[in-house]
Formats: sequence, structure tokens, C-alpha cells
Amino acid sequence: MKYGEFSIESHKVEFHNSVWGVETVFVDNHKVSEKLSITGAEHEFQLDSKAFTLKSEANFALKNNI
Repeated sequence: MKYGEFSIESHKVEFHNSVWGVETVFVDNHKVSEKLSITGAEHEFQLDSKAFTLKSEANFALKNNI
């Protein structure tokens, strides 16, 4: 499932996450990073000779029903 899409210069960057916790980053429809994550991960990739890091973070909402 696609969770985010944005542009860096003229490149399309997409962030996907599966129900099994597999995060995938695509740049211009090419996979540049894939990691298994439950609580978040850092995805490092190169784009036009520049280093980028995409960080994901899990946000768990907890309710106390006392």
C-alpha cells in the first residue's frame, strides 16, 4: 500500500508499506530500498550523486479504559 509520494527535483519518490511490515522506497518506479519494520526504519539511497535518508516511525495509539 502506498503511504506517501513526493518529489525531489524532477524525481518521484514513493514510500510503500505492506501488511507484513515490509517497507519499500521507490524512485522513479525503481526499488531503491526495502526493509522489514515493526516500529520504523531508515532507508538510505542515492539520487543524482546525493545521499538521502527516509525515516519511518510507527505511531501506536493506546487507550486506557479504566
